[in-house]
Amino acid sequence: MAEKLRSIRVHGKGSDKYDNVRIGLNGRLDTLQAAILLEKLKVFPDELQARQETADFYTEHLKGCVQVPYLPSGSTSSWAQYTVIFADPIDRSDLMHQLKEEGVPTVVYYVKPLHLQMAYKNFPTATDGGCL
Repeated sequence: MAEKLRSIRVHGKGSDKYDNVRIGLNGRLDTLQAAILLEKLKVFPDELQARQETADFYTEHLKGCVQVPYLPSGSTSSWAQYTVIFADPIDRSDLMHQLKEEGVPTVVYYVKPLHLQMAYKNFPTATDGGCL
């Protein structure tokens, strides 16, 4: 039971952090983190604006060489990650290297997409005719 509860606490983690075997949550906030979060909430609108400006810059400069995120009109994002799709993994490595030389950090963060995680195996996807 303790193992299952630890898994649920960390997004449904299985054998590693990219293997979600059950639906979970992010329940790891302690008292000190909560105190810091209260202070950060005071500047949250400014933080969101700065992130949007960065995302706009990335979109403008990357839209010719990668598929950039689409944000529907009237929607906002906190831009926790700015995720791009690159067709060729070999060329992707070259792009990541070039960006690193310019001081832009990159990482292949989600090794396995959410719709392929075991916890979501019975959920509909766009590829199987289900609605999202």
